[in-house]
Amino acid sequence: MAQDMLENGDACDYRLLKRQLQADIDYRILGQHMQAARKKRGMTQAAVAEKMKVGTKYYSAIESGTVKISLYRFIQFICLMGTTADQLLMGCHADYPPSHQCPDDASDDRKAIYALMDQCTEDQIKALRIIIDGLMTIRKP
Repeated sequence: MAQDMLENGDACDYRLLKRQLQADIDYRILGQHMQAARKKRGMTQAAVAEKMKVGTKYYSAIESGTVKISLYRFIQFICLMGTTADQLLMGCHADYPPSHQCPDDASDDRKAIYALMDQCTEDQIKALRIIIDGLMTIRKP
């Protein structure tokens, strides 16, 4: 809806649009992506919190999605982890483009899998790969 308003050039109240965009962000998924980026760098929550000059409990709450991260802290995290906003935001909002472009002629099941992958952590992606590899070894009748 928000994207439609912007693309169509409809007159809109930007405060309302901002509230809608913020309300739709899934901070739990964002936190999962932040956790994956932190673990990829081999850092603890305490180490990241110290570098960001915030408390460990506060940083832990950001990763769990119970606290909304400010834009300043978001940019700070991106710089510290050497990641990108795209990597962190995939699957966090309905209007945000998916990280995996699924062909238009793909089945509904394949499209659903692509959409779900955007919400997965790196550990979950690895587990999915192991499952799929296992399924591929099963002989078809």
